[in-house]
Amino acid sequence: MAGWLGSYGGADSPADLSRGLAAGNEGIPRMLALFDEQDIETSWYVPGHTIDTFRDEIEAVAADGHELGVHGYSHENSTDLSREQEDEILEVSIDLIEDVTGSEPVGHRASWWEFSENTPELVEKHGFLYDSSLMERMFEPGWMRKGDSWEKIRYEEDPETWMEPYQYGEETDIVEIPISWYRDDIPPMLFIKQPIYHAGYKDPEVTFSALKGGACRWTPALAEPTRQANTRRSRSTSPTSGRGDVSPLRAETFAPHGAS
Repeated sequence: MAGWLGSYGGADSPADLSRGLAAGNEGIPRMLALFDEQDIETSWYVPGHTIDTFRDEIEAVAADGHELGVHGYSHENSTDLSREQEDEILEVSIDLIEDVTGSEPVGHRASWWEFSENTPELVEKHGFLYDSSLMERMFEPGWMRKGDSWEKIRYEEDPETWMEPYQYGEETDIVEIPISWYRDDIPPMLFIKQPIYHAGYKDPEVTFSALKGGACRWTPALAEPTRQANTRRSRSTSPTSGRGDVSPLRAETFAPHGAS
């Protein structure tokens, strides 16, 4: 539901918000059943609003051994927040997860996968082991940096004022676990109210083909594909079948090993 409040243009629509209710009330239990059936460990980056609204369901996620990480409160875009607002949201989100699990979360994933200029410093301040918001690497973890800088195009000025290379900032001790480019759910979700564009995301076979194997991203917010795909999960195979001695892991399990 938080995505509809903060990202997908549904904050004033009871119909849109009902899709968020379906995600929490039906999507979460079905996903937990699937993960239990396939013996898959997962990491869930959960907005605080979701924890407050679907407390029983999120407690079930934790009880099944899945990791809970911070993901904003109402899926706010950090670039629209002041430092004080972003800090307060982090504090509330951390407390909510600690109340559910009994321990502070070690993972952070920015809402919208969007860093503000304050995000790296705040992730450090709150003692996270890792962040998982950026796409600089495709397969292996790196180190989160702070202080990266670049020149934006200013069409009203002479080109020489912006023709400068990207400047890398200072590496931190925070592991940066890359997110998946082609499993990004935000692009279709931003156009979800345009039915012609959205139609392709309703085919459960396509959904499973995209999600099977690798560092999967599953989201109960994709209410329609989740509902259809889970009714047919008996036709699916384990995401690690045929891959030898491979097991799905929570991000918190391998993050302590650092970056390559």
